[in-house]
Amino acid sequence: MLNQMRSFSRPITIAIAIIFVGGMATMGITQIFSEKHYVGEIDGEKIKYKNFYEMVQQTYSNYRENNPDKEITEELLKNFNDQTWQQLIQQKILNDALDKYDIEVTDKEIAEKIIKEPPEMLMNQEALMTDGKFDYQKYLRALKNPEINWSWLERYYYKRIQYEKLRNIINADVIVTREEVKNDYIQSHEKAKADVISFTTDLVDSVGVTEQEIQNYYNEFKDNYWLPAQRKLKFVKIPLEPSAEDEKYAENQINDIFEELQEGADFAELAREHSEGPSKEKGGDLGWFSKGRMVKEFEEVAFSLEPGDISEPVRTQFGWHIIQVVDKRVKDGKEEANARHILIKVEPGASAKRNQEKIAFDFYERCKNDSFEVVAEEFGYKVSETKAFDKEQTYIPGLGKLPHLVDFAFKNTIGAVAQPYQIRSKEYVVASVSHKSKAHYKPLAEVEEDIISEIENMKKMNLLEEKAEQMAKQITPENFDQFANENNLKVTTTEMIKVNSYIRGVGRIEKLNKAIIELGNSNKAITDLIKGDKGYYIAKLLKYQPAEMEKFKKEYTSIREDYINQEKRSNYNDWYENQKEEANIKDWRANYFQL
Repeated sequence: MLNQMRSFSRPITIAIAIIFVGGMATMGITQIFSEKHYVGEIDGEKIKYKNFYEMVQQTYSNYRENNPDKEITEELLKNFNDQTWQQLIQQKILNDALDKYDIEVTDKEIAEKIIKEPPEMLMNQEALMTDGKFDYQKYLRALKNPEINWSWLERYYYKRIQYEKLRNIINADVIVTREEVKNDYIQSHEKAKADVISFTTDLVDSVGVTEQEIQNYYNEFKDNYWLPAQRKLKFVKIPLEPSAEDEKYAENQINDIFEELQEGADFAELAREHSEGPSKEKGGDLGWFSKGRMVKEFEEVAFSLEPGDISEPVRTQFGWHIIQVVDKRVKDGKEEANARHILIKVEPGASAKRNQEKIAFDFYERCKNDSFEVVAEEFGYKVSETKAFDKEQTYIPGLGKLPHLVDFAFKNTIGAVAQPYQIRSKEYVVASVSHKSKAHYKPLAEVEEDIISEIENMKKMNLLEEKAEQMAKQITPENFDQFANENNLKVTTTEMIKVNSYIRGVGRIEKLNKAIIELGNSNKAITDLIKGDKGYYIAKLLKYQPAEMEKFKKEYTSIREDYINQEKRSNYNDWYENQKEEANIKDWRANYFQL
């Protein structure tokens, strides 16, 4: 059968994109901060910039072809770049594993998959549908059509079957017992509600801490105060702002729309066609709103209009608006308006972007002759400084994920200025190394207050344990509420909780949750005293909802299958993460792309 399918000669075009990990798209290229010719390294294999760039170009074209009406935003492009990188990592790891286990696929296996499991990408093709639903018989006839080349489908299933076999090998040791399935089912479905008394450290008197205790604690936990070498950057941000041309362009647009409205055009239709606000698809409908809900300029015009009136163009911080008031009313003593609007944003154009880039590089060049602060004052920009960061960080506090700037900071001296770089907010950043420190232990004086707090808390918890145990002995199911009230103890009533639930005001304490639920299967009505990170707790059962064991017995096969799949996913993900760690992945993309 497969040989017959391979004889098909004339291919047809089917608009599909086979993506195993995620999409890919081209990115805007920024200044290159080093002379590396690679975007990264995965398990010893260097990824050439040229190859990576060609891949993202190709996939960008695929995405555009299959999504012609979707806007390609910078955020989307950055996400595509990350997904592409992850795809390369996955391909390398999986291909190495396929080679290791020598996984092969037979023609028969491919043919059976193609016939018995039509791919979802084809099930959505109109040519293979009847009355809007996938027609399996049409699919079979298409497979036999000698005018269609299905070689791409063979390749798709070849890889898919390989990956399935690899997963089976990795998960071969995943074995579950009926008892494990049962315990998981009970834990997922068993619930309880309780009152919880909290014993917290405010129940004990203040404690003292000696100098010797502080020194001993510092010596014992000194590794907690180790700091690697760190750097700081001072920086300015150069915003992307619309030019006078951009302002005039938007104003002309809104004026043209206003003229159409004056000539009798339908407001809602024009809103759907031209508006750039989120209410566009609703014909600009904003619904009812009272004073104080909109920006001042918009509100003043809206509440000055009568129902049916259309305003002249109004400028706000969001752009240009034309407002139509549909109705007005007074509700709960407040005046309200029901209105719709057409919004034209004032967006920075190409000239604004060129001007922003020019300012950024002019600033950078000026820093070669004058101090960073002097240049910033001359240009009218505020100088900020990051918090300290170490060499292993890629995220710089105050700036974002900028690994190339981290690299720059550790390779250059104080005062060195990095070339301008455009960040996610579309601002250009010019940064200068402002602080360097060697790896060291924080001195005792710097951490003394934290140590005192830690010692005080430990001492209070020790005192609290004794006091809580004494009080817990006096608590019974009958006097639970009265005792708490007489001793000013906080009582929290939970929702119906599971073992892993978070209790508002108490926290996520699985030992406590488990003890509460276990009350439902015992003769006890209150728990033993339970220790948490911030105190001690005792709970009284209010309501218990057991797992439906009849349902478990009736649906055991499907429940077991779900549990096995869950365990296999977890096992496979653990294996994959271990492979990633061992692959010694080096990511240099930030030297070439805005991430």
